[in-house]
Amino acid sequence: MGQPTNITKLTESLPISRSSPSTTELNQTMPQRLKSHLPQSNVLTSTSLHSWKMMVSLYGKLWVSIHGAEPSEEWIRFLNGLGELQINRMFVICHSRLSNGVVFPPVLGEFITAVDQRTKTEVEEAYSRFLSKTPQGRAEKWVISNADWNLRRASAGTEVDIYTKYLRQADELEKRGNLILAEEELRALPRHTSIAVTDKAREEYSKSGKTHKLSERIERLKKLSQGK
Repeated sequence: MGQPTNITKLTESLPISRSSPSTTELNQTMPQRLKSHLPQSNVLTSTSLHSWKMMVSLYGKLWVSIHGAEPSEEWIRFLNGLGELQINRMFVICHSRLSNGVVFPPVLGEFITAVDQRTKTEVEEAYSRFLSKTPQGRAEKWVISNADWNLRRASAGTEVDIYTKYLRQADELEKRGNLILAEEELRALPRHTSIAVTDKAREEYSKSGKTHKLSERIERLKKLSQGK
């Protein structure tokens, strides 16, 4: 649980198009053709080339008709910029589509959007870790610190959807470099300070100008007691 999908096992389980060129043919021809008309900096890495060849093998003529027999410079930049987890997600996306009878491959824009988002399986595994209090990664820790109260009181049947919303928010914050955990805020405080993290959060909330229903009710009660 929580481990990235194994590319080899996943691709072996996918249907291979009979109309696709063989792996041997691609190995012999594609690298040479790429080098003949693209700058060296724009040539696919070995991992990216393998990913492209697997897509051609999976979809055959459909892939070639939509994306071409050889990757464009946009595809090269995209594939070369992917990490292992993102590449895994590419194959998970294709596996899910094929399993649901969608034979057309995703376009580049769909891949760009989807590879940075957790798959349904990844979210379900993260939610299981949330329930068992064993988060993995900073984003999951942030959700436990910032959304635990709301999630524990969510209506039956809505828990996973609410968790997904918070997790995506945390992933986006981490991607931007703005994700700060409670323990990191605590370490940032002066060593002998008497300020608690909750005090700091209360101060920031006050500065934001926002109001809470409970605080408004308290203010009304104060005014009533003072005869105002």
